[in-house]
Amino acid sequence: MKILELCTSSGWGGLELYALNISKWLQQQGHDCLIAARPDSLISRRSGEYGLQKKSLSPSFKAFPVFSAIRLARIIDQQQSDILHVHWNNDLILAVLAKRFSRRNPKLVFIRHMALTRHKSDIYHRFIYRNIDAYLVITKRLREEAI
Repeated sequence: MKILELCTSSGWGGLELYALNISKWLQQQGHDCLIAARPDSLISRRSGEYGLQKKSLSPSFKAFPVFSAIRLARIIDQQQSDILHVHWNNDLILAVLAKRFSRRNPKLVFIRHMALTRHKSDIYHRFIYRNIDAYLVITKRLREEAI
């Protein structure tokens, strides 16, 4: 299976480490993994140390990243990705738009690492969450919040 891990966070904490570790683990299980990250990020630099393939992606227009989504959709199509795995909440709109623009229509998997800050049932969030195929959480507390 071909998996595209998306994490454009420029930080360096548990979320970014998890993206690297899960990518490495999935690759060891026989899956073809590719990381899409900011070119100047530590996740991008460390992916080489982990023996992972990477593509640079610098999202523009954070609120509505259409051009970056088109670039990500091209990466999905070129790599023939079956799954788009999103780690950072801020990447969700980018991932949803890329999924919609892609000819492959990959499954979109989102893993929530942090607590929900507010109720998200407006039209914007309904659009985003309607396009997510699998929603994963790392704790029982996050599961309760998500439900």
